[in-house]
Amino acid sequence: MYKFSKNRQIELTDFNQPFGMKLNPENRWVKKADMIPWDAIEEKYAKLFPSKTGMPAKPLRSALGSLMIQKEYGYSDRELVEQIKENPYYQYFIGLPQYQDEAPFVPSLLVEFRKRISDEILIEVNEMIVKHNDKSNKNKDDNDDKNNGGNTGSGSDQEKVDNNGTLILDATCAPQNISYPQDVNLLNEARENLEAIIDRTCYEYNYEKPRLYRRNARKDYLNLAKCKKRTTKKIRKAIKKQLAYVSRDLSYIRWFIEDAKIPYDERTLYRIKVIEELFGQQEYMYKNNTHTVKDRIVSISQGKDENGNPILQKRSRKFNVNNPDSKIKLYLDTFINYCKAEKNSNNTINSNLMLIKAFLKYYDVELPKLETLKEDTKKWYLLSKEDFKYIINDSTITHASLIKFLMSSGMRITDASSLTIGDFMEATSEYHDYVDVDS
Repeated sequence: MYKFSKNRQIELTDFNQPFGMKLNPENRWVKKADMIPWDAIEEKYAKLFPSKTGMPAKPLRSALGSLMIQKEYGYSDRELVEQIKENPYYQYFIGLPQYQDEAPFVPSLLVEFRKRISDEILIEVNEMIVKHNDKSNKNKDDNDDKNNGGNTGSGSDQEKVDNNGTLILDATCAPQNISYPQDVNLLNEARENLEAIIDRTCYEYNYEKPRLYRRNARKDYLNLAKCKKRTTKKIRKAIKKQLAYVSRDLSYIRWFIEDAKIPYDERTLYRIKVIEELFGQQEYMYKNNTHTVKDRIVSISQGKDENGNPILQKRSRKFNVNNPDSKIKLYLDTFINYCKAEKNSNNTINSNLMLIKAFLKYYDVELPKLETLKEDTKKWYLLSKEDFKYIINDSTITHASLIKFLMSSGMRITDASSLTIGDFMEATSEYHDYVDVDS
């Protein structure tokens, strides 16, 4: 169950601030909150809760805002809740109506946030944020043009820009939205397309439907599709069966065209032609036990481009970064030198290089194995008693007490910082009678 918040898309002026507190409108979290279309995203988020009964879910702004803060700084779930509790800018960012000195939710609820807001939803949210900011910038530019009278210059001061040539745009390398070309999936899609054509033909011209064995074909396809470990033997067996089903369907289609003289439209004939070419390629690869064929078709719905050429499987372009004349090698060296100038550790630089490699691989640019920098080695120095005495004498009472406690108990700093007064009173209860102490 989901209920829309009454305080939708609150602004900084709507945030109820305690007396004496005034949030800075130039704060980055205030600006970032204005850049996100919370209302539009919330409408998408509400569709995840179709039920009208049950406990209402937390607002979208609380869930998404908390995850964005956690992603920014890498907080743990418990630490994130404490940071939101202490920081009024975080509370404004996650959509709280006013500052409150209590946790907005329990840390375990962040697990549910991450389950509900999946990677697909985050991609949609990112696109909505980009579109929202593009519209905002466009409206801002339009308002600036109206305020300036719609002119960038006045009178003779306005310069004329001469045409310096012709701009040629080539869209032949535009990416295609197709799935990964697996042979079994392509044959199964071809079989389903042929079955749909046969069903439509039999219905329109009152022919008796031939035996297609579509249930068996679907069952054979799912046996491989749902299989976690696909061996070569299982894949070849599934391809062989799908080839037999497609061959049977194509024989019926040829009878409709050649003997029954069915006048198919141009679109249907084009689809049949693409499937026939696909069947020939898949049969050739199966018989010759190979995975390559000239002008291989990898999509049925987009079988050929506008020039009549089949859509080929994308080939990755490999660059040799070890070549000293390679530009990409120069760029990577410049990036590494910049990171070193910023005093980044070798571990951080290696992580950044891995991200760059993954980004380029997404755009079909595969790089050879990059030479990773040596990992940083921490040099441990064991403090002597004189060092401890010097540190304690130069510290405040609080720090000196903490250092002495760590030395005597052997606890870690993280464990010691989580202790409370109640823990100390309970541990030393045999020396006093004071037990009821607020922790």
